[in-house]
Amino acid sequence: MRPLLVCPGCRGPLADVTGGLRCEPCGAVYPVVSGVPHFAGGGVESGPGFKERLAARAPSIYRAARLGARVLFPVWNTRSVKNLRRLEGEVFAENRSPVVLNAGSGDASGPGMSALSGRFRARMINLDTAVLPAVNLRADVGGIPLADGCVDLVLAKALLEHVPGPDAVIGEFARVLRPGGRVYVEMPWLEGYHGYPGDYRRWTAEETSRVFAGHGFAEAETGIVAGPASAAGLFFREFLGSFFDNPALKFLSKDVIGSVLVFLWRFLDIYLARKKSARVLAAVVYYIGVKGK
Repeated sequence: MRPLLVCPGCRGPLADVTGGLRCEPCGAVYPVVSGVPHFAGGGVESGPGFKERLAARAPSIYRAARLGARVLFPVWNTRSVKNLRRLEGEVFAENRSPVVLNAGSGDASGPGMSALSGRFRARMINLDTAVLPAVNLRADVGGIPLADGCVDLVLAKALLEHVPGPDAVIGEFARVLRPGGRVYVEMPWLEGYHGYPGDYRRWTAEETSRVFAGHGFAEAETGIVAGPASAAGLFFREFLGSFFDNPALKFLSKDVIGSVLVFLWRFLDIYLARKKSARVLAAVVYYIGVKGK
């Protein structure tokens, strides 16, 4: 990754200095902490919420609750594994040493990620503003510190609803991708507000395609990741949680009781997500685009 890094402000080359990287043209200095370059300024992360406090104070309880929530989560993901495996094959067919940018990666354990091969994940740059073990490049997606045209594939799973200026972010995707490079987007359509720290929009697959076309991308494929049954389960959980303002009671009613009550609903998407009308009430949609040559 080091040869690909540039200054996010002026795109100038970076020189190694003690404890960090310095931009030769503009003089900006960026720290490197435990081997991770930090291009994101301070104050990005919001304060810890109830779940974070629970994890710190009662880690065993938190781990048990998190495992239960994952098992009982009301979304049946019908496409991520298939889409990501297909993209892996296409990217390796064109370049035996590809560069993959996982933009807004979080802990890099989202749906379908475990299906990727070890050699593919080894080519992945996990970019996020958060300080997490999986993140190997800490930066803002609106100013990606990578050189022009050096990336083969950009993953943007559950990202664009959280950025206040999506055009700037998509413009950065177009800049860092090589001609013919791909972008893969997963975007919620019917899902409750979930701020990390903000939540700004919902796009249909058609709108996602339209916005990316404005940045020089051609649509390769769009479709549904999670269908109407998943959306119904998500909204029912949020409905139960809306009765409480206390974080602990909200967590209990929504994430525990709500998840148990709607657990079986998600399996209906094995059938419903294939229907033509599924896009009307789809929980999550996807878009695959190709940068023009």
